[in-house]
Amino acid sequence: MSERNPQIQEDAVQADVEPAAPRELLSNEHRSGVKGLLHAVLEESIRCFLGNDPRLRFEAEQWIESGDRRWAFSFVTVCEALGLEPSAVRLALRRMQERNTSPKTISRQKMRG
Repeated sequence: MSERNPQIQEDAVQADVEPAAPRELLSNEHRSGVKGLLHAVLEESIRCFLGNDPRLRFEAEQWIESGDRRWAFSFVTVCEALGLEPSAVRLALRRMQERNTSPKTISRQKMRG
């Protein structure tokens, strides 16, 4: 299993700091192969979670809150494969949602690299 990024965990716990998870996702670190696919799945779920479509937001929230590890594309499995702590990402996403962060901050243009 890949090593977790402690900076994400530290930043996500600090209320005054913009969550690090989305910034981490904008890096060019995971761009090809299986990790690229997992990265794209997580990106799209974040856009849906922060978006305005109630159905997509609900589905993304259900996926994010699930603790299921049996599925290769579960939230927990995807986060762990990318070296992210699922609970820290959840916390960061909840804070972003509370702040009404636009899904446009997870820009597809920036994601290409």
